[in-house]
Amino acid sequence: MISGHQQSEHEGFDLLVDQLCAMLHAGEGIDVERLASENPEYADQLRELYPTLEALITLDHSAAAISSDGVDAGQGQLTSLGDFRLVRQIGRGGMGVVYEAEQQTIRRQVALKILPLAALVDPRALQRFKNEVTAVATLEHPHIVSVYSIGEERGIHYYAMQLIHGQSLAAVIRELRQRAMNEESVTGESLKQVVANMSDRKDHESVTTAWKDAEEKPADAAETRARGKSATFASQVTDRTYFRNVARLMIQACEALQHAHEHGIVHRDVKPGNLLLDTQGSLFVTDFGLARMETAPGLTMTGDILGTLRYMSPEQVLAGRVVVDHRTDIYSLGATLYELLTLTPIWSETSKADLVRRISFEEPIAPHKANPSIPTDLETIVLKAISKNPNERYESAQAFADDLQNYLDHKPIVAK
Repeated sequence: MISGHQQSEHEGFDLLVDQLCAMLHAGEGIDVERLASENPEYADQLRELYPTLEALITLDHSAAAISSDGVDAGQGQLTSLGDFRLVRQIGRGGMGVVYEAEQQTIRRQVALKILPLAALVDPRALQRFKNEVTAVATLEHPHIVSVYSIGEERGIHYYAMQLIHGQSLAAVIRELRQRAMNEESVTGESLKQVVANMSDRKDHESVTTAWKDAEEKPADAAETRARGKSATFASQVTDRTYFRNVARLMIQACEALQHAHEHGIVHRDVKPGNLLLDTQGSLFVTDFGLARMETAPGLTMTGDILGTLRYMSPEQVLAGRVVVDHRTDIYSLGATLYELLTLTPIWSETSKADLVRRISFEEPIAPHKANPSIPTDLETIVLKAISKNPNERYESAQAFADDLQNYLDHKPIVAK
């Protein structure tokens, strides 16, 4: 547990690092020894951290200087880490920065993820980053993003992973929602079409959405408008093939999580932003940065609330008051399925306090009220997955997948 004095010191150093980063970004000359003498309580930390800060800022500048065809457009830029030549930045978020890169010795395209600047001053963030690498590296599954190698250079921690050519479900949902808002039908082929169309775009923004670490963000204007005109909105999502295709995708996610759970790993951050859909229609689970390995408990301090709040289970939101096990992932995947079916988030509140209250003690709007076309069996499956009480959810991710398969096979479902 961090004392108030320790927390104050930590916040003071964070502020100093923020100021230092701003100066480095602005290209100002910095006298580290002068800063150390002016801040003697942080002198050793400043001297130790400064070279890494400088390297990371240079890396940021390099990403901006590298042209779209991967050619270095600047002098003295940091364009590689170890065996990896950076091509472009494709994502940034609370748990890391991701670059498209080339592993030079074997000419392999990879996604290279590095620890974010802000996390360098937080030992727990570094431990979570290492935890992600350790967790994913032990998993081999066709629907989990593979880790190829791990490294550190100039104090920068990074690892190389499989580069998925596609988009996150978060980006896909935004695009489908926009189609519905424009009164375009959302059909069984819409998922593939959206991924293909977005991947064909050349603009930088359409590419980065696939790899953004989903930080907690308020419901956007489209979500708010969608809730305000639910009948019109839902009328665009009526195709039974769409619902069946969504169920197939969720089966892939369930089976990936089942594999992780069987290896003692709970993801704890399942959400649309961490589920990638490639152009062939395959789904991949990524970003195990908040995963808890059952062989290494205690990485997260009591009271910490991590991940994207909107998709968290009640027990995870309550942070330490109740046991959090693999069933938290089942809830979060159920919340993701809810959003795919209705194209609206399970909770639309933007206040953290309101979200915590509603997740913990209230029931969401029934899926059929948001979209009357949702098949009854599929709605029943969703409601079981997002039960407040973990004991009322599916006992395993595989059981969740099996019930989705029952729906697809027109067999009686287990959920009641």
